[in-house]
Amino acid sequence: MERSSFPWQRRELKYQLLRERGEITKFGFRPICPICRKAITPWDGIDMHEVLITRGDARGLSDDFYSIIFVAQNCVLVHHNKCHKKATSKTGKRACIENLLAYEGFDLIYGWLSLMETEMNSPEATKEKLLLEEIYNDYVR
Repeated sequence: MERSSFPWQRRELKYQLLRERGEITKFGFRPICPICRKAITPWDGIDMHEVLITRGDARGLSDDFYSIIFVAQNCVLVHHNKCHKKATSKTGKRACIENLLAYEGFDLIYGWLSLMETEMNSPEATKEKLLLEEIYNDYVR
């Protein structure tokens, strides 16, 4: 697989998140699912979920755009199936954004969304910045 290819970049991000986001559990160092708040083990199935700007939001844009939505500021690790489906709900999205804030911080995420505003011909990034601000203000209280 070529290093510049979309699947390679996506796989590398998933490995990065597996290394950087987690806690010591009875299973060893494991990522914690933001939806159910339980450790994600290899036998559970580990999915990477885009939170703020999804592949659907990027549909019709260049292939290069896909490589800039698969960044740590936009992706979380969740259990396969049930939790991944819940991650798309309003409460699930909120939990995922709180997880992003815990690991990436407001400034990095907000800066990335500002870049997305200039790159996308859509109000989606602006809408997500407002949601991020709202959740951040609740999160820091």
